[in-house]
Amino acid sequence: MAPHITEIIQQVWQIDSGESGPVVTILGGVHGSEKAGVHVVRNLLRSDLAALVRKGRLNLGIGNPCAVELCERFVKGDYDLNRVFGLLPPGVEQTIAAARGQLLKPIIAASDLLIDIHATIKPSEPMLLSPNLLDDPLMQKIVPVLGIQKVITGKGMYAENGNGATTDCYAHSQGRVGITLETGWQEDMTLVPRVQQSILRALSVIGLGPPMNEAIEPMEIEAYDAYWSVTASSSFSFTQEWANFATLPAGTHFATRDGVELVTPCDSLMIFQKSKERIVPGTEACLLLRDPQAESDRSRSRPRR
Repeated sequence: MAPHITEIIQQVWQIDSGESGPVVTILGGVHGSEKAGVHVVRNLLRSDLAALVRKGRLNLGIGNPCAVELCERFVKGDYDLNRVFGLLPPGVEQTIAAARGQLLKPIIAASDLLIDIHATIKPSEPMLLSPNLLDDPLMQKIVPVLGIQKVITGKGMYAENGNGATTDCYAHSQGRVGITLETGWQEDMTLVPRVQQSILRALSVIGLGPPMNEAIEPMEIEAYDAYWSVTASSSFSFTQEWANFATLPAGTHFATRDGVELVTPCDSLMIFQKSKERIVPGTEACLLLRDPQAESDRSRSRPRR
């Protein structure tokens, strides 16, 4: 039986194999300036669908079509689509992003696995982020074949107030697995074939796609625990600029919020520091991770009994 393809909402297509199996959603273009995921989604839609989906259902979607058309992170004067999947701040309900989020929510909630493909504003190593922990059975299958060494999980993926406004947190809040792939620099389109191949491997190991002709050798990962999604306020400033994975020893004063110094409670690494012009009150200004090297050094230095 040939798969059946339907556009279930604007620029989200469902490929139904007609046989029971997993449900997977792949999104690109949640941020319109991050084109790698858009290319991956469009390439998969142009592929042999019968070979792509053997069991279950696959949703392939462009997250924010308006922003993709403009090649902007989000439509000017609107709101970030990847911040509308939790409780909405006042005044956001009437935005294009909020309306799009309401359409995407039931699709994500009905999926066993969400993979949301992103890219970074500055050149960066690829990263995999998820609020699901690595001991989750589906994570154990999927993460090693995605070809990304740096894997960040933990409760710090949620905002300080517990709000889960991103696609991956929304999937997790619905009892699903939500993964964000930060594939590298948003201007580097040479990464598209690699990302596309990693998606095909994931579809294969979950049982939706066919067996891969290539030998799938799981990658040894570097695991990081996200512990603090630092929320910006209207009076927020960093003490300096840091590169991704910069080391901040315990006690480092890294930002000031509403006159209060924010200090790292443990040896930490910082990622996703927002520049001054990109800081939006009420949203994430940076993400702090526990420094695994410091943890390892402490373990080795403890006296044995």
